[in-house]
Amino acid sequence: MTSLIRRDHAPSALADGQLVDGVVGQIRDLWRQGLLATVVAVGDCLIERFFDSSLELAASHAPVKESALRQLYKRVGELPIGLHQLRLAVRVAVQWHRMPRELADGLTTTQHEALLPLDDVTTKDRLAREAIAERLSAEQLQRRVRRIKPRHGGGRPRTSPAVLWVRAVGRAAVETGRAAALADPELARLPTGDVKLLAADLRRARAEVDAALAACTRRLRKP
Repeated sequence: MTSLIRRDHAPSALADGQLVDGVVGQIRDLWRQGLLATVVAVGDCLIERFFDSSLELAASHAPVKESALRQLYKRVGELPIGLHQLRLAVRVAVQWHRMPRELADGLTTTQHEALLPLDDVTTKDRLAREAIAERLSAEQLQRRVRRIKPRHGGGRPRTSPAVLWVRAVGRAAVETGRAAALADPELARLPTGDVKLLAADLRRARAEVDAALAACTRRLRKP
């Protein structure tokens, strides 16, 4: 199966609305093809367009184009799949790329979904081989997965607001091209008044980060 992710892909210069228009059309076309290939292709489409072709960013749910991805979610009614399936496609695609090819292509989409809760790669690959060799159904495979990693009693574990806030700040600071955006030639094009406003905004942002860091430091000092 051929991946749609282009390793030489440059970040999209399209406005968010144009980007989402193109992705909506692409997903509609892809969904008319075979199921596993389609799920992986849809996931690849989203990974390329919203996660900068990075499996690591996709696996950690850290989109580079978070605003555009939210716009896509709002337009899910225009797609032949729901929001859950859209998010699932990204997770399945990441797993498919990280598996040996004979395992990745030997599983069904529902078998891939059954393996998603497992974090340990060795265990995941072992169960994938068992599923293929023993012709396990997705339900049988899911039962084996649950013996290793039982389902959380309250559904998916809640992510702490502290973790969400720090991740958001980290993405904004690290993954948005700060060096290029604030290079001397770019700043030189701005009126002095605008640069003063930027500096004021940055001082306010730094104060928020300093306060968050102080809170973490206080927590670490507690026994």
